[in-house]
Amino acid sequence: RVEEIPDFVTHAILLKAGRVFAAGPIAETLSSAKLSELFETPLKLGRENGQYYCVPAGAEPTGGDAS
Repeated sequence: RVEEIPDFVTHAILLKAGRVFAAGPIAETLSSAKLSELFETPLKLGRENGQYYCVPAGAEPTGGDAS
């Protein structure tokens, strides 16, 4: 749930099947491309008012609980 990532987080680790899929600075690790590859579906990652959101590619955030 990317919307729960606090502003002070500087690094991220993405796990898939119990293995490290990606790790490093959040700006490099957390991206639409990486999340799409991780979940094997086209996703769009965004950030609004300091809060991340992730929606299916082509969709717009609904405000509040977009994930």
